Amino acid sequence: VRRLSLNPDDERIIAVCRRAGELSMPVIFHVADPPSFWKAGGPYDGDSGLPRFRPLIEAAGRLASRVPGTTLIFPHLLFLASDLPKAAGFLDANPACFFDLAPGNYMFSELSRRPADAAAFFKAYRRRLLFGTDGFWFPADDRLLAGDSYEGNLLRFTRLRDFLLTDREFDNPFPLSSASHPRIRGLKLTEDTLRPILAENAKRIMEAL
Repeated sequence: VRRLSLNPDDERIIAVCRRAGELSMPVIFHVADPPSFWKAGGPYDGDSGLPRFRPLIEAAGRLASRVPGTTLIFPHLLFLASDLPKAAGFLDANPACFFDLAPGNYMFSELSRRPADAAAFFKAYRRRLLFGTDGFWFPADDRLLAGDSYEGNLLRFTRLRDFLLTDREFDNPFPLSSASHPRIRGLKLTEDTLRPILAENAKRIMEAL
C-alpha cells in the first residue's frame, strides 16, 4: 500500500479481480495485519505512511462488493479474530468470500479468550473457512520475508491442527499478546465443523477451476 498507493478497492485491483472471476480463478488477497500492530509499541505505531486497520478492512469489503462473481480468499481470518461479529458480518455481506486460517500466530490468543464464541463462529461459517498453515517457504536470506526451516513450518501446521482438533494447552506464539495471555487452549471443534474446513471447502474451490 505504501509503495504503490494501492488500496484493496483501487479500480485497478477491482478490474483484475473481476477478470479472475470471469476465468473462474480464485484470488488470495492479504489485507492488513494484526490490529495490535497499529497500537502503541506495535511495529506500525506512528507510521503515517500506512492506512489504519479499520479503513483497510472497509476497503476489502468494498472490493468484495464490486466483484461478487469472484471467489476472494482473505488470509488470517481477515485479522478479525478479536471481533467475530464483524467477521460474521463480512462473510454474510459477501457470499463469494472465504477466510483462511493461516494463523500468523496472532489469532490463537484472540480465539481462545472466548472459546464458546469461537466454536460457534467456526460451526456457523464452516463452509466459508479454509485450513491454512502460513508456511514460510521462502529463502532463508529473503529480505522481505525470511524463510523458515522444514521443522519450523511443520510446527506452524501442527500448532494450528492441534488448536482446532484438541483442547490441549500450549505456549502463546505471538509476542504482542504472550505476556498478557501466555498459554493457549485448543478449541476441540466437532467433526462436522472440521470436515469442510480441513478439506471439503478447498476441494469445492478447486473443482470450480
